[in-house]
Amino acid sequence: MRISQAWGLFAAAVLGSATGVAVAPPPIRRALRRRAARNFATLRTRYDRWVAAPRIDAAMATDRLKTAINADASLGKRSI
Repeated sequence: MRISQAWGLFAAAVLGSATGVAVAPPPIRRALRRRAARNFATLRTRYDRWVAAPRIDAAMATDRLKTAINADASLGKRSI
């Protein structure tokens, strides 16, 4: 997932929750606000974890894959 997609997902969650709270009957609004606050906190935590996760460069992944294929006895003999 790209960072722009993550922000788009976050924006959709915010707009959806805001609409739900605005349209809901008054007794249900409090429950929706509490649930939305928990959901946003969870979403923010997951986003922070995703941003902090190490990334693998495509060239590095390709090199690792080629090394693993060549190291295997049966796959190393075949041309790909």
